[in-house]
Amino acid sequence: MRHAIAALILMLNPAFALAEATGNVLTGSKIAGLEAGVICPPEPVGSSPAPGTLAGTTHIIDEDPPFVSNTQTVPAVIGIGFGVKALAADLGGLQDVVLVVTHPPMRKEKVSTQSYQTRISGHAPSLTFYQFDYAYELVIGPWKMTAMQGDTILYQTSFEVVPPQKVPELAGACGYEHLLSSLTPSAPAGRG
Repeated sequence: MRHAIAALILMLNPAFALAEATGNVLTGSKIAGLEAGVICPPEPVGSSPAPGTLAGTTHIIDEDPPFVSNTQTVPAVIGIGFGVKALAADLGGLQDVVLVVTHPPMRKEKVSTQSYQTRISGHAPSLTFYQFDYAYELVIGPWKMTAMQGDTILYQTSFEVVPPQKVPELAGACGYEHLLSSLTPSAPAGRG
């Protein structure tokens, strides 16, 4: 019965494909569907401790915004978010999920990995995203999001963060274009 309901959810929401490896996305058998893209995050309603991140917290939002684009090319602009909407194959969902974000080195400490706890629902797609809040986060290059449950990879997807001038239509999608001239994204340290 659980699989029949999951199949019904997939039929009603064709944006979620069956678990498979396609392009920059890899999903395991515990994931029924996954969609990646760029979002304009709503104002947070709070924060949650995230000691595995540079900021030390993650945003709590009360509504999942739609993707403004399903591209995995992300403009380096303060306020832009990018991430994944995932649906668990088990209607009970997946608890104790750790999202590991790898990226070009940030700040003088050259941090290239951050992580935080999340969960994935089995009833409706769960949004997990990274939002550019600080200038030091605007590092150009490959980013990867890997959802883990213990030693099991649930999904993995790649993004490419680029200078906003490369995707001007997307850079202005969230209304932050006034910031484009005042911030210069950083190239990753130690890359040639």
